[in-house]
Amino acid sequence: MKKNLLWAPHLYIIVPLFLFLLFPLTFQISFPKEFWVLQIYQLILYLGTFYLNYYVVVPKILFKNKSFAFIIVLCLIISISAILNYYIAVFNEVHLAMAKFDSTNQGSRVNFLTINSFMFLVVTLFLIFISTTVKVDERLKDISNRRKKLEQEKISSELALLKAQINPHFYFNVLHAIYALTETNVEKAQEALQSLSLMMRYVIYETKHHSSTLSKEIQFIEHYIKLMQLRIPKSTTVIFDKPKSVQDYSLSSMILLPFVENAFKHGITHHKEDEITIRISQDDTILFFEVFNPIAEISTKDLEESNGIGLTNTKRRLDLLYPNHYELETTEDLEKKEFRIILKLHLV
Repeated sequence: MKKNLLWAPHLYIIVPLFLFLLFPLTFQISFPKEFWVLQIYQLILYLGTFYLNYYVVVPKILFKNKSFAFIIVLCLIISISAILNYYIAVFNEVHLAMAKFDSTNQGSRVNFLTINSFMFLVVTLFLIFISTTVKVDERLKDISNRRKKLEQEKISSELALLKAQINPHFYFNVLHAIYALTETNVEKAQEALQSLSLMMRYVIYETKHHSSTLSKEIQFIEHYIKLMQLRIPKSTTVIFDKPKSVQDYSLSSMILLPFVENAFKHGITHHKEDEITIRISQDDTILFFEVFNPIAEISTKDLEESNGIGLTNTKRRLDLLYPNHYELETTEDLEKKEFRIILKLHLV
């Protein structure tokens, strides 16, 4: 398919050229063979001009920021092509053949050569314009593709960083909490180990291709919340509101976790009863994700700088993965001392 797309611009040039040069066949006139010889020569000149500009002049001169040299070279190519076309017409004695159609018109030769030269010049200029446009467009697309590739590599690096972020310190504290539970509540310790096991499996295996499903992301967040509840003060209430049934769509792996992690990491004051609310809802292909948490004594700017990949980097991931398909609102309500994150994401 990619090869077909690469050939498409060339076919759009070659086919119309053939049709243009064969157009005289529609006339109710029998043209002499000298005329068709000229048509073939012109086709060669047209294609030569097009591809000389496409493969050599534009990439070697224009793309090197030598605009003046580019104009000079194009003028030389056009002049040489026009001269060659004129003398080919003369040497093939097309004017003599054309004179047969109107022997009373002594200026038929001059008229034919003038019209022929003018048409050749117009078509040549058009082909140079097209070849330059196509080549520049291809270069811009190539630059865009390279940029996207680099951005995708950055996304992969950020996802790897996110995985690493929730690994050592988080797992160390959770295991320590589970160890303490084994002495007081064995059943709860077993449930915590199961949640930790499922979470580790998801991080290690399910995110290899950087794409998951909405249901798996919700389960992952649920396990994360359960384990975090082993570490946070008992005075902190966590409300996790999720849909009873999920219409499963593809979703970038761990795209929602930074918002949840942000709430636990910076939304617990340790001085009063805190409430963290995480709400997930769905309207067909639209995902609504909301996180409300208290504002600890830390500025929003410091909050972003100290929070793993941070809210800024997460927004950049959304920009790259879901361009024009999401709305993100982050609000710091100083009166209520609450930090709100509201994400509206179009899954398809």
